[in-house]
Amino acid sequence: MDQYREATAPVTRVEQSTDYYCGAASSVMVFSYFKDTVLQSDAYGSIREHMKEPNDWYSDPAGISGCLNALPSPKSIPFRVDPFASGTLSDIVNKIFYTLYYLKAPCVSLVYGGLHWVVVDGIRYTEGTSASRTFLGVYITDPYNGEPMRRYIPIDPFQSAYMLPDTFGTLWRQKMVVISDDTTNLGNLTSGSSAAVFGGGGVRSPESIAIDGLLLQGFKGLTPVLGGGGPKIGPVEVTSMSDGTKFTLTFLDARVNSEFGNFICVAVDVARGSVLEVASDVSAIHVLDDNAAQRLLWDRFHGRAVVVLPGQFWQLTPKTRSRFSLIRKLRIDGVQHYLFPDGEVMEYLPTFMKGG
Repeated sequence: MDQYREATAPVTRVEQSTDYYCGAASSVMVFSYFKDTVLQSDAYGSIREHMKEPNDWYSDPAGISGCLNALPSPKSIPFRVDPFASGTLSDIVNKIFYTLYYLKAPCVSLVYGGLHWVVVDGIRYTEGTSASRTFLGVYITDPYNGEPMRRYIPIDPFQSAYMLPDTFGTLWRQKMVVISDDTTNLGNLTSGSSAAVFGGGGVRSPESIAIDGLLLQGFKGLTPVLGGGGPKIGPVEVTSMSDGTKFTLTFLDARVNSEFGNFICVAVDVARGSVLEVASDVSAIHVLDDNAAQRLLWDRFHGRAVVVLPGQFWQLTPKTRSRFSLIRKLRIDGVQHYLFPDGEVMEYLPTFMKGG
């Protein structure tokens, strides 16, 4: 019988102190894991010194690895750090496992096609009797302030929505990148992947899809949230603004589960019956219903015609970097605006100007 296992190198979450310090904050988390104290500003200065494509990135892969090799002095990371780039997803997942299991180090990873740095500090897998491994999902710690501090992402959505080929510069373009060591021969690692998809006919609730999908990955003891103190919100249907597809946020009680140990929020694709990602920090999730959004806007736009449009929305922007950061659409004096989770109202969706 397959055994559920995890290789972890858990970091203490550090929130990035500017919109473009995700690489610096991720580096600081690695330094902290190895018992070093480095300021984000110092890390960012070192990253910029070691970069190869400074015009295309805030923090490029060479800058991240150079910073981890250079700071502090004397160096405490017990191996030489190098970018690992590949156009093959299996290579990247194997390298993440290698970094966590063999190097016993967290793995700084470039996600969203080069837009953002996060730390992968855990990978979940099964190990069969033939010593083969099937990767189930990864844990990421996201430095962006306002996002849930740690998320679990099943391997299929991690590969299809997070680990996308780089679109910035030339050196790493069309490749996926993680920060590890210079080992390239990973032939001794045998692996596959497994989706958190529950088959079966009929209409099923988001809660049951979440519970059954996570049970397939070995997460036990998950139940619906009862009344009387838990975060009873939703289910909340969300529309992706980029392609019109929908997903649903649902909350579960995972307090007796050994991996989560608290309430969780799960993003599920109801149409496919699949789990997309899990947030273990529900306090960071703010779902503004129509009344809450209207009250928030009343004082700031008093005397103006403010209409909160129906629906909850998501799109990857510099202010919304996971499916748990929702956007509301508004009309102010007839002009469309967007309300973000931090309460800021903008007439246009912000865009990323550089990679990393």
